[in-house]
Amino acid sequence: MRIYIDTSVINGIFADDRPRIKQSTENFFKMTAKPPFSIYISELVATEIERTKEPEKRKQLINIIDRYS
Repeated sequence: MRIYIDTSVINGIFADDRPRIKQSTENFFKMTAKPPFSIYISELVATEIERTKEPEKRKQLINIIDRYS
């Protein structure tokens, strides 16, 4: 099953000020990291990530995509 996500889903991992959102997002990624699920992003999401101004944040976002897709 293909699951398309946008940057708001990915950013939930970094919601340190919102523990429920952070935990829910981590659970989502753990659940969808195995078959029958496959995580996908659109070209628009990839462009948004590439345009992230903070290099460290951009690297973190790319690492999340690499880890779970």
